[in-house]
Amino acid sequence: MTPDPGVMVVSLDLELFWGFRSSTTLADYTAPLKQVRSIVPRLLDLFTEYQIHATWATVGFVFFERRQDLMRGLPAAKPDYQNARLNPYPYLENIGAGER
Repeated sequence: MTPDPGVMVVSLDLELFWGFRSSTTLADYTAPLKQVRSIVPRLLDLFTEYQIHATWATVGFVFFERRQDLMRGLPAAKPDYQNARLNPYPYLENIGAGER
């Protein structure tokens, strides 16, 4: 009997600053954030080339193509966070700064 070769699946969490804002500052994390838009397409090309299966989890803010679309899509009533360090809304002025 031939052994099953198995399958490898990569699970990626695309969140930009979302998962780091409680442990670092935006100023300290700016360089990695600027690389995301070039890294993701390269990863997708590699996954296609090597037939790697991947799952993605993505924070909702990332789905907007342009900053102005995000700003229009924000809820009128924003949630209240017991832990202010987890609240993403104070970062809105920095989201997409310098991008189209």
